[in-house]
Amino acid sequence: RNNFVHHNTADGIWYDAENIGSLIEGNTVEDNAREGIFVEISGQGIVRNNASRRNGISGIFISTSRDVEAYNNTIEDNFRGIIYFLNCGAVGGGGLGWDLVNDTVRDNIVKVGTRSGALANGLSHVSSCSPEQVAPYLNGSKDLVFESNTYYVPIITERYWLWGLGSLKPWSQWQALGHDITGSIQ
Repeated sequence: RNNFVHHNTADGIWYDAENIGSLIEGNTVEDNAREGIFVEISGQGIVRNNASRRNGISGIFISTSRDVEAYNNTIEDNFRGIIYFLNCGAVGGGGLGWDLVNDTVRDNIVKVGTRSGALANGLSHVSSCSPEQVAPYLNGSKDLVFESNTYYVPIITERYWLWGLGSLKPWSQWQALGHDITGSIQ
């Protein structure tokens, strides 16, 4: 809680492998070379009330973790906003039975920078996942929620939301997937 984590040559805050019930709260995470806040193969975590700015990859990166909530965070000018990530080779491993399931990203402010390729939020996966492995994550059966987030984007009509490898969506298609129905874009 309440740390200033900045200018690391890799990730800012990183929880990796079997972290159950973690709380990442009230931190300012800036200018790290990779992920700002990284929750990997863990579960039942809460990421709230943090400011994550100008990190080299994502503001918040949730990788093959279950029952994680990320809310009331301010995500600004990272290359990616908040990303769910699936590593199919890790699914079922560990004592927790690693999976990307029952995760909720809600009530965050995401400001997308102007760097080419910058994204707001989304879901991605390792390229070695088969279409059959990825299908339940893309079709909603794994309960991966984006809800009531507010987005500030450079160009409202552009594609800033990712749902599967290379599948960038504009706001209307993002909402058509059932995401951020009560969210807003500016």
